[in-house]
Amino acid sequence: MTDDRIAKISERAYLIWERENKPEGKHLEHWLCAEVEIDAELAAETGEQGQAIRPTPSPTQAAAPMPETADRPRRAV
Repeated sequence: MTDDRIAKISERAYLIWERENKPEGKHLEHWLCAEVEIDAELAAETGEQGQAIRPTPSPTQAAAPMPETADRPRRAV
């Protein structure tokens, strides 16, 4: 994951938000849509097809803490 890719996704998400008349509460949808578009463009440029690219965390996902789950052992205090 490069900083350039993240910048392109962020810019595209902003353009999508503007194109949709700046609705509130759809930032994740715009981010994911932009991510798909940018990854498709990058794959077309490099001639890669069917390559899975690891999703980039959206700005809100990156800041969110991981919840405790039954799958994950808890740390001893």
